[in-house]
Amino acid sequence: MDENYAITAGINNYPGISSLRGPENDATWFHEWLVSNKLVNPDKNASLILGSQFTGTAESIDSQPDIMVINRAFERLLRIGRSKSRIGKRLYLFFAGHGFGPDLNTSALLASNADLLLGTTGHHLNAVEYADWFAAAAYFDEIVLFMDCCRDDMPRAPLGQAPWQSVHNVRGGQVKRFYGLATRWAKKAREAEAANGDVHGYFTQALMGALDGGAVTADGRLNTADVTRYVLNYFTQRVKPKLDAIGAGFDEPQFLPKDEFAMAEGLATKLTAVTVQFQAPAAAASNGYSIFGGSPNLLRPNTGGANPWRLELPMGHYALMNPDGQSASEFDAFGEAVDLHV
Repeated sequence: MDENYAITAGINNYPGISSLRGPENDATWFHEWLVSNKLVNPDKNASLILGSQFTGTAESIDSQPDIMVINRAFERLLRIGRSKSRIGKRLYLFFAGHGFGPDLNTSALLASNADLLLGTTGHHLNAVEYADWFAAAAYFDEIVLFMDCCRDDMPRAPLGQAPWQSVHNVRGGQVKRFYGLATRWAKKAREAEAANGDVHGYFTQALMGALDGGAVTADGRLNTADVTRYVLNYFTQRVKPKLDAIGAGFDEPQFLPKDEFAMAEGLATKLTAVTVQFQAPAAAASNGYSIFGGSPNLLRPNTGGANPWRLELPMGHYALMNPDGQSASEFDAFGEAVDLHV
């Protein structure tokens, strides 16, 4: 736990843009997930920055947090890095709020004092660049970054950079990186009420399902490849129908770079309860049905002819196969109960 560090920020209040409802919930959830799973020491190694920690104001010029507040959290790490060439094993970063895409492969969080009318969009943090700075310095073995922000194309925004002299280490090329961005370049990220009743970004909702057990392996590992699969499947199966229903555009999250490694260990997996109810004439042949899929793909036959047939399945895509070997129904396991009728 003392080998890992985290910086998390969520901003709802933007006097010069528009207010949001989800980012502080998103950031708080991620911070609490790290702490509750003993992945970071909350007293020494974790910074949580929320707009509600500051006095509210109607004037964008005085609104907080500004970028200096977030920079100071990073600079506390720089202070450690000056005294030794390696700070720790893993750096977790999470940012939520208004944002834009400085280029095709990056995402920037706008500070609370950014103002579209005044044109003060230079008040931003290009979190991908910041993460890459720490990778080049090889201060950590692994860097995990999540950003639940829009990636609007804002070509007139002055491009901000990490305000520190470069530190390059030959081990930088060995640092493993996993960056998850809520949407594609020049596209919107959206928020909505989640199953827990709070407003969260759709990207964070997908992460919640993955990190809270849906993408955790049986041995308690949270692999980056499984997180990617879970989030993308969640967007296809859960988010797209909701956006299609209101005529909003659908855009998948982007994972780049996406080195494969375990971004957390010692977690609890969450299996999906699946119930198959056979009705005539399928009931008579229920022992010939099977479920195929998952990762790795496995065949699970209903050899006892149970009706209803109840299973608990790990995260993945599955097909219910009839006695002829044909797919009778396809479904995804996301942790939420699945009821099938054949």
